[in-house]
Amino acid sequence: MQFDVHRNADANSKHVPYLLDVQSDLLSGVPTRIVVPLVRAAVYGKAESRLCPLFEIEGVKLIMLTTDIAGVEKSEIGVRVGSLADRRDEIRDALDFAFQGF
Repeated sequence: MQFDVHRNADANSKHVPYLLDVQSDLLSGVPTRIVVPLVRAAVYGKAESRLCPLFEIEGVKLIMLTTDIAGVEKSEIGVRVGSLADRRDEIRDALDFAFQGF
């Protein structure tokens, strides 16, 4: 579901432990989901906060790497570990900034 956080099923992506689902639930019938990687803040460093907001999941500080948005097969998304629905305004602001510049 939109704003759910999933553990990254790709074992080779140790710096991207989670994926954030940003796709509208109205598109649940398609075989893919649009996700944004959540990268370890300790690895990425300082990010532009409006474009790349900071979150914490399971005690790990993470940066939403909005510029790396991607479509992923549902079967390739890992297990759900939480939701950032309570931070939807920040997430939408980051997506709006990336796509529209405001």
